[in-house]
Amino acid sequence: AVATVGYGLYPVADGAAQVAQVEEALAWAEAGAPLPPDGEPRRRLLNAGARLSVVGHSAGGQLSAAALLGRSGGEATGAGVASIGSLALLSAPLELRRHVLHEAS
Repeated sequence: AVATVGYGLYPVADGAAQVAQVEEALAWAEAGAPLPPDGEPRRRLLNAGARLSVVGHSAGGQLSAAALLGRSGGEATGAGVASIGSLALLSAPLELRRHVLHEAS
């Protein structure tokens, strides 16, 4: 299954809000990507606990990295990223402290 993440664009949504939206999408995917009920038993796109591949291009890459680093306390390993099987950041500007993490503090 493939899911694309939409997030609010700057300046309507600041960096912290964008990262929060990406974190919410990651949590949804980690929960097995449950679909809204439609009279059927609760359906999921993924098996809960499936390893995820996260791919982000440009700002999406920066937001993906910030979301994952924020979940793990700034470390590249730990419980916050245990469900991530692979990560690909394409053309992502990665000055996270200056642009994204600074706004959250």
